[in-house]
Amino acid sequence: MASAATGPAKKGTNVKYLILAALAATLAVAVVVTVFFIVLSPSRVEFSITQASSQPVNTTSVMIYLTLNVSNPSRRATVAYRSMFVDLSNSTGPQLVNFVRATLPDGAMPLRQPTHNTTAIAATVILVAGDIVEYFARDMTGTFSVVITAVARFWVGFARTRLYDIKVTCENLSFLAGPGAGGRNATIAAHQAIGLPITCA
Repeated sequence: MASAATGPAKKGTNVKYLILAALAATLAVAVVVTVFFIVLSPSRVEFSITQASSQPVNTTSVMIYLTLNVSNPSRRATVAYRSMFVDLSNSTGPQLVNFVRATLPDGAMPLRQPTHNTTAIAATVILVAGDIVEYFARDMTGTFSVVITAVARFWVGFARTRLYDIKVTCENLSFLAGPGAGGRNATIAAHQAIGLPITCA
């Protein structure tokens, strides 16, 4: 009758089992980590401008009204926006120089956006003092860019991601002057944006 393995043979068998167990554990950890990062990978969010218009406030100032659509198409992740800034640029120079920051409604931020949801956010920009209005808006005949920057994290159930910086630009926002606008009156007349919606990227 054969006897059980002893000595070096038994030790060699134990080492093989330990190696196989270690490899299996490593593979299991890798699978768990991969699934974790897939589940908690940031969801793709979408921004667009759906409405834009301007109205004169007085003879030297104009108010620009914007409606932004913030879309979360994910069916598993919610989005928690900590902050959001909307800047209107006249596209004639560096956007960090030639821009005016829009005002968001009170309570717009922070925003917790559920899954598969689109939220409309209103933003207003006031341009004051006639010469500044004309310089920035170029009698509302040029094109504008809207830059949206936000800080957000994503939630899947009780798990959350780190904070992400989001920045998109909505280009080629143009306005069509209303009746009676012309010359120096073009800036302070009512205008309606054309070519909407504009998808931001």
